[in-house]
Amino acid sequence: MFKKDFDFNNIIYRSADFLNLSTETQLFFRLLNPIPGDSILSIGANSHEILKACLEINLDLSLTDPDKLKLQIAQREFSHKISYYQSEAENLPFDDNSFEYSFFFNSLGYTKNPVKALEESFRVTKNYVFIGVINRFAIKGVQKTIKDFLFPESHKLKLFSVFEIKQIIKDLLGDVPVKWRTVSTFDLTGSPILKYIGYSDLIQKSPFGNFAGICVCLKPRFRLKPLNLKIKNPMIKPVNAIPQRCAQWETNYIKK
Repeated sequence: MFKKDFDFNNIIYRSADFLNLSTETQLFFRLLNPIPGDSILSIGANSHEILKACLEINLDLSLTDPDKLKLQIAQREFSHKISYYQSEAENLPFDDNSFEYSFFFNSLGYTKNPVKALEESFRVTKNYVFIGVINRFAIKGVQKTIKDFLFPESHKLKLFSVFEIKQIIKDLLGDVPVKWRTVSTFDLTGSPILKYIGYSDLIQKSPFGNFAGICVCLKPRFRLKPLNLKIKNPMIKPVNAIPQRCAQWETNYIKK
C-alpha cells in the first residue's frame, strides 16, 4: 500500500528551494514521497530540475537514456553524483527489483513501445513507479494533437490520458494501488491562496490538467500451479496425515 500522505512538516520539503520548484516537480515528490538514501532510477534525461532535486534530498540516483548526447550533457552538469547507463527503456540493463523507485518524467511519450517500457520499469522496481506525462485531454495536449495531424513529424511525442495509463497498468499488473493528480492548466502559483487552490483535490483530480502524474504501488506477485500427484491404486484415496517417522520425531521433540 501507499505510504502516508505528503509530510509538510518534513524540513526538506519546506525549504525555499523545494517551494521554488515547478509545480510538476512538486507533484512528483508529493505522490512518490521518496525516502532519502533510497535508490531511484530516472528512465529518460528530459528534466534536469528533477534530477537535481533528487540529489538534493540524497537519493541514490541512476539515469538511463538511449541518447548518448543527453547522457553527456547530464554528466557535465552532475558529474559522478549519478550512475549513467545508455539503454532503451524497453530493455533496461538491470536485474529484477534493483531500485526502490523509478520514474518517467515526460519521457514515456518518446519511447518506441510505451507498454513494454512500463513493463520493464515494473520489473526493475521494488516499491513505486511514477509516470509523468503531458495530458492528452489538456488544452496543450489538444493543440499538440491538431498540430501533429496538420504537420506530421518524424519523431512525434505520444500523448496519454490518466485513464489510458491506468488501463495499461491494470493490464500488466492487475488491480494494484494507483494514485494520480494533475497540474492545473492555469498558473496558480502567484499567491499563497492560489497555491492552496492549486494543490486542492478539486483541482488536482481534474482529468484536464496540463501535466498528469500517476504513482503505482507495486505488490509482490506469485504464480501458483496445481501439483498433480500420481496415485498407483485409483481405489486408494489420499489421506492428510503425518508420516510415521515425522510423527515420532515430533513426539520426541515435544517431550524434550
